[in-house]
Amino acid sequence: MKLSFEQHLPASPEAVWPFITDPDRMNLWSLAMIQRLAAGDGGAPGGIGELRRVTVRSLGSVVRFDEVIEHATPGRRLVYRVVAGLPVRYHRGEITLAPTETGTLLRWDVEYAFSLPGLSIGAQAVLGPQLKSSLAGLARVCEDAPPASYQRSGWYDDSDDDPRVWEDAERILVEQRAIADRLEAANDRKQWFARVYEYVTETQIAYCRTGRTSHRGWVLRLIPRFHDYYIDNLRRFTGEAEGPAEHHWHGAFGAMERGHPRLRSPGEIFAHGLLLGIRAHVEQDLPRALADVYLSHYAHRCCYGRLRADYLLMNGIFRYSADRLLERVPRAYLPPLAWMLGPMVPPEARDALMARRFYDMATARRVAFERGGTLARERLTRKTHCSQLEATG
Repeated sequence: MKLSFEQHLPASPEAVWPFITDPDRMNLWSLAMIQRLAAGDGGAPGGIGELRRVTVRSLGSVVRFDEVIEHATPGRRLVYRVVAGLPVRYHRGEITLAPTETGTLLRWDVEYAFSLPGLSIGAQAVLGPQLKSSLAGLARVCEDAPPASYQRSGWYDDSDDDPRVWEDAERILVEQRAIADRLEAANDRKQWFARVYEYVTETQIAYCRTGRTSHRGWVLRLIPRFHDYYIDNLRRFTGEAEGPAEHHWHGAFGAMERGHPRLRSPGEIFAHGLLLGIRAHVEQDLPRALADVYLSHYAHRCCYGRLRADYLLMNGIFRYSADRLLERVPRAYLPPLAWMLGPMVPPEARDALMARRFYDMATARRVAFERGGTLARERLTRKTHCSQLEATG
C-alpha cells in the first residue's frame, strides 16, 4: 500500500530540512513524537544511519516503533525505513523537497505492507489524517525560517574500487559450502551451524548483487572477517590448528557434538548446539568483525553510525537462512508445532515466537552493532594515546 502527500511550505528547502530531521523541531509540528536513539553519519540530525523512535497515539492506544535513515541528501531528499516495533513486512518513507518561487513543495510517500491485510487498511485510516494534519502544522512553524548549511556526503559504495572484495566473498562462500558438505557427509552435528552460516553468506552476497545494500564494499569485507574468526576456532577445536578454541566457540562446538546432560531428544540437542553457535557468532565475533572492518577501511571516510542502516536492513537475511535450514533438518528434530504451522503463520509472527522461545536475533544484532562501535572508539582512543606518547618521546 502506498500513501502520498504534498504540502507547500513558505520556506526554502534548506530552511525546511531541520524541521524534517531534528527531533526537537519535528516535535513542534508532528502529531507523532520523535526521539533520536543513535546518531548517524556526521552526528547532525538527519545523518545516514540515524536511529529514531516514533511514538504514535491514536484511539486511546500508543504505538512505538523504530526507524533508521537509509539515504539523506540535505535539503533535497530523506529516506527512512521502519526496522522494529511494527508487524510489517516492509515500510519505507521518502520525503523530497523541491524549490518553488514561493518556498518549497514537500512530497511525502509512504509504502508499507503489514503481515495481515486488515492492518494495512487500519493503518491507512490512522496515518492519513495524522500526516495531513502534521504537514499543515509544519507549514505554520517553518514560515520564513532562515536557511541552514550542511555538510554533504555523496559516498555510498566502494566495491568497485577493489574487485578482490567480490572475489574474496565468493571464495569464502565456496569454502563454507565445502565445510558444511564435509560435516554432513561425516554425520557431524556441527553441520547445522555450518550450513546456516553458508546460507547467510550466500544471501549477503545476493543482497549486494541486487543492490539491496548501499555500502556493498563494506558488506563484502565483513564476510571474510566473520569467517576468519569462525574457521580459526573450528580448526583449533578439531585439532587442525594449534592452540585451544576461544571459550565461546569451544562451548558451542562441544554442545553441537555432545549435546547437554539434561537434553536427551535429538531436537533439543540440535536446538541447543545451534543456539550456542549463533550466540558465539552474534555476541562475540560480530562486534569484533564490525570494529575490524570499520577501522581498517572506513574510519577515514565516515562515522561508524552511517553503516547502521545497511546493517539493520539485513535482518531479513537471517529469517530466510533459518527457513532454508529448517527445510533440510530431519522432522524428528523439530517440535510438531514448528512444521505444522510453519507455512500457515506469517513470517513476522514466527519471528516474534522465535524471539520469545529461542533467540531474539534482531535485538542481539542491534546490541552487537553498538558494541562494535564501542570497540572501534576504544581502539581509536588507544591508538591516539600511543601516537601521542611516541610523539613526546
